Amino acid sequence: MRQLINKIIFLFRLEEFLFLFLFTPALISSLTLSEQRFSFLSLEWLSLIATTSILLLTIFIKKPFLKVVRDWLPPFFLYAIYVNLHHIISTINPKDFDPIFLKIDKIFFGTHPTIFLEKIIFSPLTDFLTICYIFYFFYPLILGLIFYLRKEFSNFRKYISTVILCFYLGFVGFVLFPAVGPRYTLQDQYTKPLEGCEFTSNLRDVLDKLEKTKKDCFPSLHNAITLLVFLFFYRYQKKLTLFSLPLVLGIFLATIYLRYHYFADILAGWTLGLICFMSTADLNMRWKAKGF
Repeated sequence: MRQLINKIIFLFRLEEFLFLFLFTPALISSLTLSEQRFSFLSLEWLSLIATTSILLLTIFIKKPFLKVVRDWLPPFFLYAIYVNLHHIISTINPKDFDPIFLKIDKIFFGTHPTIFLEKIIFSPLTDFLTICYIFYFFYPLILGLIFYLRKEFSNFRKYISTVILCFYLGFVGFVLFPAVGPRYTLQDQYTKPLEGCEFTSNLRDVLDKLEKTKKDCFPSLHNAITLLVFLFFYRYQKKLTLFSLPLVLGIFLATIYLRYHYFADILAGWTLGLICFMSTADLNMRWKAKGF
């Protein structure tokens, strides 16, 4: 019996198994929505079922084009789990940790960094940092594409599993320490708006509307994933590292300047990214070798 269970488990890649592990609470939360009647056309339900169905299809039907689909399915795992997180959080841990993070920031700086940075707000900087903040959603894909197009599949697998696991651990942090961030908790204390052009203002508005989970501050995945990807760039694509450095530094600053995160979120994000970079590749190798 144990051998059969192991055989079934190891049909899946590490990030696939973890997705299915998170599937159950995500599906339960999707089926038991408290604020609206459940619908089979809901985004939460469709994203989970469609992604899982495609995953099983790519595993059991051995076709070359389905292998490519399977390789690039993990970003959809993230989306399917993320759009359900707000229900999971409200069910498991409705408490807000914002007061604690506000106190941590006050201990470190004597004030709140987002308020302090009001001194340097000006339109071109706001525009640049908004673009950096948005580009975070594409930055991880660039290195993945480089590995894939160069047929460095071993590096691709190591990279993709590490990035996905970092996201998963970040999602766990959202559930354990839910927080909405300073743009909401300190809203009445800001004396200067984030001046920028109409285009970048609209970008931030669109991002706010697309953000299904509002309590997603701790840890800062913008910082965790950006640092993690940058370290992979440095290890495997050194020539491109310097070109990405302004973007990386821009994302780090944007998380505070644009009032999305506390400094505590950033520290936790950097720590998470570093830990994943140092340990997850080995974890993936052990999984592949069925060493567990």
